[in-house]
Amino acid sequence: MNQVESKVRSARRRIVLAKFGRALSVTLFGALIVATVAIALPALRVMSIDFDAWVYSWIGGAVAAAVVGSALYAWMTAPSVESVAAEVDKRFGLRERLSSSLSLDDDDRDSDFGVALVADASKRADQLDVADRFSLKPSRLGWLPLAIVPVLAIVLLLVEPMSETNASSAGKTDAVE
Repeated sequence: MNQVESKVRSARRRIVLAKFGRALSVTLFGALIVATVAIALPALRVMSIDFDAWVYSWIGGAVAAAVVGSALYAWMTAPSVESVAAEVDKRFGLRERLSSSLSLDDDDRDSDFGVALVADASKRADQLDVADRFSLKPSRLGWLPLAIVPVLAIVLLLVEPMSETNASSAGKTDAVE
């Protein structure tokens, strides 16, 4: 039984990590968009802030929020052990051997049928390569956060915070014209 549980836990871990990776791509993209807008804000409005601290805070906060949000999403939507066992059975064509052996209660496990089922499931689980069928290959979605990085770099290079003197002189110039 230990071998069956080990394979199912490994498959569950890989499913959760895949969900985390996909969620991180999307949340990081959104968080970097918000950070880019927030970094550009001092150029549009007078703000009495330390611009460097503002930039680092927004970028660091956006990345941290994306990681935490993705981790929470992956953890909250993690499949149950029973559903993962059924998925392992499906992907390896085991005809519900693992899920049946995990769903047995103690009385049924001690019966002749239960002992035979657990032994067969353990034997089959020993031969499984979970990493082969539950691979963690990157998808195109992983490139999404990199799409906003050039925009963020341009904003960082071009944005200068507006100061009180720039704001007051701009108003006087408009009035004179």
